[in-house]
Amino acid sequence: MESTDNNIDGHAHATNEDSPLLVHNDRDVSNTSNQSAAFTRKSIFAVTSIIGTVVLVEAASILTDVPIYEVLEDIICRQMGRMGNGDNGDNGTRGCSGDADVQAELAFLRGWQLTLELLPGILMAIPYGIIGDRYGRKVMFIVCMVGILLTQLFYLLVCWRSDIFPVRLTWAASIFTFIGGGPVILNGIVFAMLSDVSPEASRSTVFFYFGAAVLAVEFVISSLAAFLMQRVSVWAPIQLSLALFVPVVPLYNGAENGEENDAAGPASRPKTIRNALSDTAASVTASTAFLFNGADHQVGLLLATLLTTTLGRHAQDILLQFTRGRYDWSWAQAGYLVSLKAFVVLLLLLVLLPAISTNYALARWWPLLAGVRTPQQRDLWLARTSCVLLIVGCFVVGLAPTAASMIAGLVVYCLGNGYNLVLRSLLAVLVEPEHRGTLYNAAGILESTGAVIAGPLLAAAYRAGLRLGGLWTGLPFFGAVVLCSIALFILATARLPSS
Repeated sequence: MESTDNNIDGHAHATNEDSPLLVHNDRDVSNTSNQSAAFTRKSIFAVTSIIGTVVLVEAASILTDVPIYEVLEDIICRQMGRMGNGDNGDNGTRGCSGDADVQAELAFLRGWQLTLELLPGILMAIPYGIIGDRYGRKVMFIVCMVGILLTQLFYLLVCWRSDIFPVRLTWAASIFTFIGGGPVILNGIVFAMLSDVSPEASRSTVFFYFGAAVLAVEFVISSLAAFLMQRVSVWAPIQLSLALFVPVVPLYNGAENGEENDAAGPASRPKTIRNALSDTAASVTASTAFLFNGADHQVGLLLATLLTTTLGRHAQDILLQFTRGRYDWSWAQAGYLVSLKAFVVLLLLLVLLPAISTNYALARWWPLLAGVRTPQQRDLWLARTSCVLLIVGCFVVGLAPTAASMIAGLVVYCLGNGYNLVLRSLLAVLVEPEHRGTLYNAAGILESTGAVIAGPLLAAAYRAGLRLGGLWTGLPFFGAVVLCSIALFILATARLPSS
């Protein structure tokens, strides 16, 4: 039930992180024709099939994101003896939107669900990596899709027969993500597949368009889900999401037929779990040694900001429930906020960041950019600005007395969502080239850790806010302000090397 786009931004830019963020120099322009020529008809078909496959999976996930809140709220409402609509959340119910006990249980239920769905992928990363190396990505992809589908089916079965099952049994659905590893492993498989079929010179471009495609799908499908909830029923988008799984495997076969470099093969040496664990331990040791060593200690501090900002950025996970409770919105109305977020982030990645990254002439009319002369200075400025936007956005959303002011704060918050990309670009200049691989691995681990911690932490904060009442219902967002402020303090004291 967890959307697969959580790591899209970070992975989509990872292959180009040795160079400054979104910079296009003369060499890039001169090589455009060569990069295009490097694509064969077969590889173009494969890339298109892979992106199409993930778009279907992503659309299926997004279709259930908002409706499942309404379904769960109604189940909790009835199982706690409150007034429910008697039909598992059918269209328009608002009976329990103001019930603090129901909303606290809903936050607790969803907060732990998101964490439980991530843990199997993290725990099984090494074993499934070995399986992928030995048997190929097609096997891993199919296993992963089976696990995701079983997770979805079990979760919905518990919701559908809530007259038999307690609602917390939905947590058991995460057991099925041990089959294939769930969204965490799927992300790795997808980017590995795209790497296999993309020419090296065009790989970062393919990743960028992939990330943009996922955001575009989120924008469109979230609106579709909200529309279906309002006009048909809460179960309509859920049923459609299950139907979208049908063409996934046939579409993937097209991608697999076009693959040019599957990692597995008879010449590859099978790796044992012991060897994999040994290699991982050695990598972690090497990472720790240079991250906190002498002059490089600020690299470790900057990396630590990824943990605090990831926790802060996940405050948006509670947004739908927060807006429903504070402004008495229906779940369908709240669902349109997902489309708004996707649109603003898409605008940020496709227009705003590229414009700032490539056009230093902006300094002529924007005094804040007057001292920016190098890509490194620009990235540090962008990181600080993104952090400020996250802080201001969360603060406004948490305090907002009206829906209009909340939406304004949400837009500001979304404009800070490029932080993790900008920071990776900044860190690239602070370490030696041979350490960049372990640097980005460490960044990924910190972001995953933040995502795992965020669910229960935000749920606890929201439950506490509900008990206090009033503006304190925005407590998760106030907590995000504190966490992002810690990151801003570290960024404010960071200094770029003189050379």
